[in-house]
Amino acid sequence: MSFVPILRGTTGARWSGHPRMSVAAIGQASQVRVSPLRVSMFGAALDAQGGVAAVERLIVEHAPEQLEIMHVASMVDGTRSRKLLAVLGGLRRLHAACRAGRADLIYLHVAVKGSVYRKAALSEIARAHGSGYVLHAHGGEFDDWYPTQPSASRRWVRRLFRGARIVIALSESWGRFYANEFGLEACRIEVLPNPVRIPPSPPARRGRALVRFLFLGSMDERKGAFRAVRAFASLPDELKVRSRLTLAGNGRVGDMRSLVSELGVKDRVEVRDWVGPAGRDALLVDSDVYVLPSLNEGLPMGMLEAMSWQLPVLTTPVGGIPELVVDGVNGLLVPPTDLASLTAAMARLARDEALRESLGRAGRESVRPLGIEGYVERLSAILHRAVELGR
Repeated sequence: MSFVPILRGTTGARWSGHPRMSVAAIGQASQVRVSPLRVSMFGAALDAQGGVAAVERLIVEHAPEQLEIMHVASMVDGTRSRKLLAVLGGLRRLHAACRAGRADLIYLHVAVKGSVYRKAALSEIARAHGSGYVLHAHGGEFDDWYPTQPSASRRWVRRLFRGARIVIALSESWGRFYANEFGLEACRIEVLPNPVRIPPSPPARRGRALVRFLFLGSMDERKGAFRAVRAFASLPDELKVRSRLTLAGNGRVGDMRSLVSELGVKDRVEVRDWVGPAGRDALLVDSDVYVLPSLNEGLPMGMLEAMSWQLPVLTTPVGGIPELVVDGVNGLLVPPTDLASLTAAMARLARDEALRESLGRAGRESVRPLGIEGYVERLSAILHRAVELGR
């Protein structure tokens, strides 16, 4: 496989993949046409915060030669007016691409809440032009969110899912949910766990004076950031004095700093704002345990990245996590809201360096099959099949 740099197009969209080209056949006057599949991909801006944007960046950066991807941001971070302009721009660009016949396939990344309605609007434009689309479902809260919506909204969501040629699910359990909820045939669901970039070699962590716990992501109840701090604060003093906890992300950062002060652990807990890829990797290298006590998930990118850096993970058996993490083998699993179990697991990992090492090694091996190089080849096969389904 060969890779090419991302090119900035005149429309503000981002392109990856090899250009469409003609190759002269040796000894023949005719030419052989080599035409990659042209895919218009809509989702979060590539510089946005969150796991969906991280997946999109990896896809765009590593697009194989058989795919030509135009990425269009239908969601951006920032003010409401900036978000609205992104939505309108996405609708306009999709309409233009369909009308001009510039896309063989529309590829929609969807989460929950506003993301669902943005993709539903985009899907209606694709339908109006007779263009097929693939729906890549990321939302870890979808099973909780969808039943609470008004009946008219649920009908629109069902139309979005049922109109897709293929729905990509992050795990077998999510695939079953979409099949059962929307009456989708099994042949229209593809399970494709999130990708990860595997670092060439993990850091040496043996013999460190401090055990450093790390949380990355949105500081809210769903991701469990506040439970992580409360569990850390409940550690026995002899462990707490030689342990540290770092949290970095977005969400209720101010509330988190207030809680740290309230619990009297400011000297042992550091709260940072969102960090970019370089800052994230530096934290993963410097840490000893990754903590993610989520209430629900798809298949969290932060956890996969931690495992790729041979960092033992302490998390919960929700969403697609238990299909990858086996308790006591390549990570530790605790009930989502059981604070005592979370504290006990943190204490166990703080005490046992050998356990941290064995879980980390097993975790890294577990995510090797999810490496981005193999992932984009599998994704390419899915997208090509979606085109064939429309013929």
